[in-house]
Amino acid sequence: MAPRKKSNPEAEANVTAPASTPVATKAVKPARTAVATAPKRHKKATPVTETPATPVTVDLNEVANLAYSYYVDRGYEPGDPVADWFRAENELRSRLAVN
Repeated sequence: MAPRKKSNPEAEANVTAPASTPVATKAVKPARTAVATAPKRHKKATPVTETPATPVTVDLNEVANLAYSYYVDRGYEPGDPVADWFRAENELRSRLAVN
C-alpha cells in the first residue's frame, strides 16, 4: 500500500482560487400551474346504416353491359370508365335488393 501524502494547510492557504469566469445560464421557463381539465372524450360513433345481411352479387357481364351503355348514352365521349363501372354495379345491386 502506498504511503499517504500529508496535507500542508499553509500551502493550501496560499493557493489562489482561479478567476471566476461568467457561466452562461439557461433560461428557465416558469412552471405551469395545475389546471383542472375535464377528461378528453371520444367522438361519438356515427350510426351505421342498415345493410343487407347477405351481400347482393351481380353478374359481371351485366355490369359491363350497363357501364358500356352509359358510355354510349354519353355519345361515345371520353369519361371515367371506373366511375361508370361503379355506377352500374350500384344500380344493379339496388335493383336486386328491392326485388
